[in-house]
Amino acid sequence: MGDGGPGYNAQLVSYYRGLLQLHSAEPTEDYSSVYYDLQRSPGSITSGVAGGPTLPALGHALAGGLATAGSKLLVYPIELVTTRLQVQRQLRGPQEAPSAAQEANAEYKSLADAVQKIYQHEGGWRAFYTGCTPDVAKGIADSFLFFLAYSFLRQNQLRRDGTKDLSVFKELSVGVAAGSLAKLVTTPLQK
Repeated sequence: MGDGGPGYNAQLVSYYRGLLQLHSAEPTEDYSSVYYDLQRSPGSITSGVAGGPTLPALGHALAGGLATAGSKLLVYPIELVTTRLQVQRQLRGPQEAPSAAQEANAEYKSLADAVQKIYQHEGGWRAFYTGCTPDVAKGIADSFLFFLAYSFLRQNQLRRDGTKDLSVFKELSVGVAAGSLAKLVTTPLQK
């Protein structure tokens, strides 16, 4: 893997000088202003190409979609087990006592018991990912569309206002608009 050439090395030097400035800032100095100065300094590796955003809207959308996929895959087994425990309690009424056969075979006594029974009786670790594909696909679509819309709407608002930052109200408005647009598209795709 190459070093990226002389331009890249100059960017690294500029970046590390900025980090040194950030770490050597006086306690009374605002650290966030030093950080933002570093981010926006010309030649910084984080300032983007030709004054553009560091990661364009499509990059944010891809990163958001992949992060959602990873988190869904990591958490899905826990969601499956807790959902089964909740459904089991709802199906069995408060007055109804389970039979001895049901208690021994089908009902889960605890979270650990549910994990053990699902693993033993439903095909090992693959059983914990039953129904995962549509859930992950919907999550990826939601995140991808949200981050794509958010980045696009935010850049347009910044350009329209002619500022570097948005007010809290405008930032929240952009987020609500992006979330609404993403849900508008993905809700009909839901089960």
